[in-house]
Amino acid sequence: AAEIQAVINSVNSAIATATNEVIEDIAGNANGSPATAAQINSVPGVSGATAGNEAEYAAALAGGTFVDPSAPTAAEIQAVINAVNTAVIAATNEVIEDIAGNANGSPSTAEQINSIPGVSGATAGNEAEYAAALAGGTFVDPTAPTAAEIQTVINSVNTAVVAASNEVIEDIAGNANGSPATAAQINSVPGVSGATAGNESEYAAALAGGTFVDPTAPTAAEIQAVINSVNAAVVAATNEVIEDIAGNANGSPATAAQINSVPGVSGATAGNEAEYAAALAGGSFVDPTAPTAAEIQAVINAVNTAVVAATNEVIEDIAGNANGSPATAAQINSVPGVSGAVPANETEYASALASATFADSGAPTAAEIQAVINAVNNSVGNSVQEVIEDIAGNANGTPATAAQINSVPGVSGATAGNEAEYAAALAGGTFVDPTAPTAAEIQAIINSVNSAVAAATNEVIEDIAGNANGSPASAAQINSIAGVSGATAGNEAEYAAALAAGSFVDPTAPTAAEIQAVINAVNAAVVVATNDVIEDIAGNANGSPATAAQINSVPGVSGATAGNEAEYAAALAGGTFVDPSAPTAAEIQAVITAVNAAVTAATNEVIEDIAGNTNGTPASAEQINSVPGVSGALASNETEYAAALAAGSFVDPSAPTAAEIQAVITAVNAAVTA
Repeated sequence: AAEIQAVINSVNSAIATATNEVIEDIAGNANGSPATAAQINSVPGVSGATAGNEAEYAAALAGGTFVDPSAPTAAEIQAVINAVNTAVIAATNEVIEDIAGNANGSPSTAEQINSIPGVSGATAGNEAEYAAALAGGTFVDPTAPTAAEIQTVINSVNTAVVAASNEVIEDIAGNANGSPATAAQINSVPGVSGATAGNESEYAAALAGGTFVDPTAPTAAEIQAVINSVNAAVVAATNEVIEDIAGNANGSPATAAQINSVPGVSGATAGNEAEYAAALAGGSFVDPTAPTAAEIQAVINAVNTAVVAATNEVIEDIAGNANGSPATAAQINSVPGVSGAVPANETEYASALASATFADSGAPTAAEIQAVINAVNNSVGNSVQEVIEDIAGNANGTPATAAQINSVPGVSGATAGNEAEYAAALAGGTFVDPTAPTAAEIQAIINSVNSAVAAATNEVIEDIAGNANGSPASAAQINSIAGVSGATAGNEAEYAAALAAGSFVDPTAPTAAEIQAVINAVNAAVVVATNDVIEDIAGNANGSPATAAQINSVPGVSGATAGNEAEYAAALAGGTFVDPSAPTAAEIQAVITAVNAAVTAATNEVIEDIAGNTNGTPASAEQINSVPGVSGALASNETEYAAALAAGSFVDPSAPTAAEIQAVITAVNAAVTA
């Protein structure tokens, strides 16, 4: 009987231990040791637990439903075991489904993968990559993959994603290894897609110039924004090239940068953009709406070759034209930066090029060649054509010179300093036939410009003399003076004041340099003043409030007084601005006006107390302290201040000085303290 009892006791003890371990898991598994499958299965009425699922059982027991968690029924425990077994089987089957190709289109979740006994480390962000890798993985039996085989795939994907992310981060840091992240690597970053192999160099450059909160840990959204931007830019560039192929209806040639950004195309240079547009329009494409990189490259190469040939022909003429064939006007004009050559003058161009001076005749600059072309055109009587070209809008960007204008029969008085103004006025002038203007029509333009420039100069001279007419020279008038620029309408009053105080050898005939010096000084002072006001708005970190003079020098702002500078700084720091780094004059003026009003109100309240405080309300300590030059007033002493002010001594009680008010405040404070 003793032997049988010993067995019975042993079994009962083991079952109690097993049941207690299950109860301990239900309570949260505080001991960190899940009940073993053997222990679970030893609970009477419970079976089917497997060793591989012990961690899952512990977690599920802790989250299970029990009438009495301290005395779970076998049925309650069995329900948990069954649920875990079912979930693990479902997860395993989903992984097997991915291995077979993911026909249901739904990748196994990281949670499902990690629930397979012996598999861990799957993350939600990589689920699509896991599905693809599982489908391409190696398994002895794809219908019954081992945990080790699945884990190998998970580890491989995790490693590849980290490597891809690191390569993208390396590009963000400047691509020091010289190898852009591949499109495949970029697309393998969770949450990023759409990268294409043709744009890899562009992605690397854009990533290096991109904006990231933390460049060492860029978000998928930040990376995707760069990819989208590059893709859009490449599409836009390609579309602009296609637009040129179709005839460049928008009149804007694709830039060299746009052409070179088309994958597989390179070598375009900015100087040849107009030539590329013309050549693309005349090029040969199987499908002009979808040109290949090779077709575009052929055009770029042809243009580059033609430009080199044209430049070489010009160089051959410079060397003496030994081949006896002058460079054609078309060849000359195809040299980047050179224009205006006409076929009728080709022989003269060849002769002039041969006798001209070049710093390096083997590599003449566009400016040197252009000088020869201009000289020839002028010498053969092309002055009228240049004037006509200005009338038509000055497409060549070179205004007719004063010498050219004056060489037109019946026209005189043009001066070199006004050439830009003449070109603009000719373009806006009135002509019966703009292609054949009369001397009288041209002379009327020259006289009008000369009069306007003289009037502008006289207005500046009037400002130098003190601006007696009260009307400052306008920015347009100032800028119309030859050799003077940069005047802005907002600073006109400041220019007038500065001109009146400026230094001129002869104030009745100021030089452009003297006037420009004043304009530059005012512009700089206004910038400094505005910056100091902006610094006050930002909190006056330098501790030096903008002066009243600086505030008043901001165009559109006035009324600041030196006594209120500290109050202005405080009010600006607390003011409301749509953009504190670029406050409007109206916003600044509102602050100045408010401070002035507050100071005036405070001063008036103090004066009212001096007169006896008839309104019965003492000036507040805040009002007293806001009077420039007065401080130290305390709220607790307001009644005493009012009485002392009424009895105080003031040279003019209606206009007390800060020192007189301060003396009263100081005396009251001392008396109260005593």
